[in-house]
Amino acid sequence: SFYDVAEKIGIVIGMVIFASIDQITGSMRNAIVFLFVFFLIGIILLFRVPKTNPN
Repeated sequence: SFYDVAEKIGIVIGMVIFASIDQITGSMRNAIVFLFVFFLIGIILLFRVPKTNPN
């Protein structure tokens, strides 16, 4: 299904970003911090989505 494909694509993109930041900076800590920032941005964007009223 769509969600399975999106999950696999997300895993690949996350690993590529992690490896790229690790190679560029030479530190896994920077890669972890960068992914943490991605999660933080995602959480902020989720809070900005308006809630729908089921009535």
